[in-house]
Amino acid sequence: MRLPSEIIFGSKTRFQDENIVNYGLYVEVLRDRLQRAHQIAREHLSRSNERQRDFYNLKSTLYHYKKGDKVWFLNEGHKDGKLGDLYWGPCTISQKLSDLTYKIQNSRNGTTKVVHHDKLKPFYVHK
Repeated sequence: MRLPSEIIFGSKTRFQDENIVNYGLYVEVLRDRLQRAHQIAREHLSRSNERQRDFYNLKSTLYHYKKGDKVWFLNEGHKDGKLGDLYWGPCTISQKLSDLTYKIQNSRNGTTKVVHHDKLKPFYVHK
C-alpha cells in the first residue's frame, strides 16, 4: 500500500520496516509514537522544573520581618536603565499578612503596598 506522501513526493515512509497494510494501522503507529514523544517531553520538563526550583531555592533566603522593621523594596519598574536605583526605600513593615506577604509603607511619601517577601531586602544602617 502506498501513502499519499509517497505518491506526491515519491519517497518511502519511515515505517517501511513495519508491516503497515492500511491507513488505520499507520495512524495507530503514528499515534503511539506521538504519545511516547509527548511522555518523554513531559518527563524532561518535569526534571527541568525540579532543577530550576532547586537552583532558585539555593539562592533564596526567607527573612522573617516584624512590624516596624525597615526594608528595601525591589524597584522592578525603574525607568533609568542600568543607572537607576535597584531598590527604593527604606520602607517600614506595617503589617505581616502571612509568612510570605507583607504590607509596607514608603518612608518618603507614606504610600502602602502589599508585596511578596522576595521583593524585600533587610535595611541595615552602616555605622
